[in-house]
Amino acid sequence: MMLGVAEMNPGCEEHIWSYKDHPVDEVYYIIKGTLTLYCDDKEYDIKEGEACYIPADCAARKMREMNRGTEKVIFVYTLTPPME
Repeated sequence: MMLGVAEMNPGCEEHIWSYKDHPVDEVYYIIKGTLTLYCDDKEYDIKEGEACYIPADCAARKMREMNRGTEKVIFVYTLTPPME
């Protein structure tokens, strides 16, 4: 398992590659702010105090993260198995 803490400034957007070559289970826990997550063409707003689970076997998994708020987003994430 890999564990980390990430921060995203307001207006920041991160394009994440397709996970076909990197199948991992992920969990995000939002410490501060609201993170908008696009996964397989669906949009999710994950708010402070909430968590989400993204299984490795999502079909055609393509992801993108965005901070559309006015404050920095801080979140904890886990990846299993860890990516190299």
